[in-house]
Amino acid sequence: LDNNLLALKQERESAVILLNTLLNRAVATPVTFQYHFNITSPPSEREWEDAVKTRPLVRAYADQIDAADQQMRFAKRDYWPDFDFSVSYRLREAAPGDPVNGSDFISGGVTMNLPFWAHWREARKVGENKAKKLAAEQNYQAIQNESTYEAMDAYRTIVRQYRQVGVFNSRLLPQSRATYETSLSGFKTGGIDFFSTIEALKDKHAIEISYYEIASSYQTSRARLDWILGLGGEVTQ
Repeated sequence: LDNNLLALKQERESAVILLNTLLNRAVATPVTFQYHFNITSPPSEREWEDAVKTRPLVRAYADQIDAADQQMRFAKRDYWPDFDFSVSYRLREAAPGDPVNGSDFISGGVTMNLPFWAHWREARKVGENKAKKLAAEQNYQAIQNESTYEAMDAYRTIVRQYRQVGVFNSRLLPQSRATYETSLSGFKTGGIDFFSTIEALKDKHAIEISYYEIASSYQTSRARLDWILGLGGEVTQ
């Protein structure tokens, strides 16, 4: 019994660390365990598919594509001629021999820089930005595929565990409790021996322990799905 209690204590400590990790909290944050779970149904397949598209990590890679595209468009603008406009106004005083007798004058100018010689340099810059955009698109597709796979795996796990919880609630728990109550009543009337009643009690406790294990695993899987989708772990909180 002492070994079992020690093993359960270690499992509890590991569960605390895992839950805090999934919730993006310090691993030493205290966690209050609920022994009567509020089991909610899993999200629909459409909901988690939509959530993958808006996952913060996926959006961050999408922003990298937009940034690379902007850099490439700016690099292409270096192919355009560069115009420079100038305007000046000058005040002059009259001086001997001045043909305009000190009249003020205004002047303007336009210069144009044609980047013929720099075409090879700008082409290289555009090529570098195209490569950056391609790399960003490949990274985006990779993280989206990875997120979809992880979310699908977590979703299938919680669906399976949710069905198992339903089997416990609808059949296994009621049957084990009814069997124990029948054995206890039979023992009190002398129709069933003591060891059969103890065996029925052990079976009931074993099924209840299995139920709490699968229910806690379901809640942990829900937290993992929330973490994958970047939802902040609302389910477990």
